[in-house]
Formats: sequence, structure tokens, C-alpha cells
Amino acid sequence: MTESEQRSQKQLANWLRRRLEGHAPAEILAQISDEDLCRQYEEDKARKIRIIEEKVAVGRIKGRI
Repeated sequence: MTESEQRSQKQLANWLRRRLEGHAPAEILAQISDEDLCRQYEEDKARKIRIIEEKVAVGRIKGRI
């Protein structure tokens, strides 16, 4: 991983930690590595994109779009 990629990952991890404040105990957030936090975020984002794509495909089949 390049220095730029590491910096981007750190920025994303910090943003995610700020978003999760109040939703998860700080002790637990501190135990999750930046890499794991970012990987889970990317997996969740990809899953949401697939769901949207499926809904669009179904809408097209039914003639809604």
C-alpha cells in the first residue's frame, strides 16, 4: 500500500470513527484496526450498491423506470 493509500485509509477510518461515536463504545472502536474498519465499510457499500442495482433492474422489468 502506497503512502497516499495509507493516508486515505487513515482519513476514512477517522471519519468512520467520528460517525460511529455514540453508536458504539469507544473501547470497542479502539480495538478495531483501521484496515478492518475500512474493509467492512467497503463491503457494506458494495452490498448497498448491489441492492440498488437489483431494485433498478426489477423496476425496469416491471416498467416503472
